[in-house]
Amino acid sequence: MNDTDAIPTPPPSEWCNTEEAAALLSLAPGTLVSYRTKGGGPPFYRIGRNSVKYTYADLRAWMLTKRVEPQTRNSPNDPDQAQGSDEDSGPA
Repeated sequence: MNDTDAIPTPPPSEWCNTEEAAALLSLAPGTLVSYRTKGGGPPFYRIGRNSVKYTYADLRAWMLTKRVEPQTRNSPNDPDQAQGSDEDSGPA
């Protein structure tokens, strides 16, 4: 056994900064900055004046709230199926 075997490997950090969070969410870092000031984004922690951190668990939970179920073609909410919107009903 050598000396490096006795050194435990630290667990991966549960925290990430704005750039890392943005990359994970496929957003621009500026979008997360905007969400922090206007609302609507994932929860964050402000540590000091200039340090913002996110947890991966919070980012995942927030992303899961953005799921959208596809609508079927005959859905009553389908704008293509609304009365009077038949694309083929032009002058004959």
